[in-house]
Order: sequence, then C-alpha cells, then structure tokens
Amino acid sequence: MHIDPAAEDLGREAIRTAIAQDQDGFLASLESMAQAEPILREQVLPIYSAVGRAALLTVYSDGPPNQQQNLDMARQIKEEEPWTPLTVRELWEILEGLSLDEHVPQMAAERLPTALFVVTGYLLSTYAQGQGFGNFYEYLDAILDELVRKPV
Repeated sequence: MHIDPAAEDLGREAIRTAIAQDQDGFLASLESMAQAEPILREQVLPIYSAVGRAALLTVYSDGPPNQQQNLDMARQIKEEEPWTPLTVRELWEILEGLSLDEHVPQMAAERLPTALFVVTGYLLSTYAQGQGFGNFYEYLDAILDELVRKPV
C-alpha cells in the first residue's frame, strides 16, 4: 500500500487527539483533513481504515470478531470515551466495517471520520502494550510499516 506521508500525518493528529480525549484538538484535526487538498483528503480514511482493521484483527486470534464481540467492544468504547458524541450503534458499525470487507457502515457520512478515528485510536491505545509496544505511536508505526510492505 502506498502511504503519502502528508495523508498519514493528517490522520496521525486525529488519532493523537482522540486518544488524548482532546475534543477541541480532535475537531481541529478533522477540519484540517476537510481543508486538505482532495488528493490527500481521499487517502486519509483508507489508510486509517487499514490501520484500524489491522489493530482489530490482532485482538482476536480466531479470525475477525463476530457481531456480539463488536457490540461488546462498542459498548466498552462508549463507556471509556465519554467525550465523544458517538452512539454505541455508530461505534459498532465501524467495528463491523473493520471486521468484514462487505460491511459498509450505516451512518451519516459526516460522522464516519469521527467514528473511525475514535475506534482506531481506542484500539491502538488499549492494545499497544499487549502487542509488545511501549505506546500507541510505536504500535501505529509498526502497522503502517507493515501496510507499506504489503502489495496493493
């Protein structure tokens, strides 16, 4: 996968602010994405969807999580991320989309980036140490490195 460093940086800031539960910073990072050149803007969500998918699939050793596992995780995210206005249903839709290629999240388009970055940030921060990383930055970098090595 080709990853443009500028597109990666746009998403990295959204991940960082989501993990920090910095609502103002998070909104500013989403605004920066919206104002980016179209060629960059169009790359950010696919990159971070791939990151979220990689992080989610490492949580489950027996393959992609099922609907109930995704619902349980969505409830957990909602409980641990009270700063975000997302519903359990929206979080579940993102988790299902990360789990299954054929699932297209059913939610308002303007809420999709928020949900994706909250879920991906949660996965990176919650499971970094369990995957042998000191922090979410190391985990994110490892996933991005792996994605770059994979053919398209």
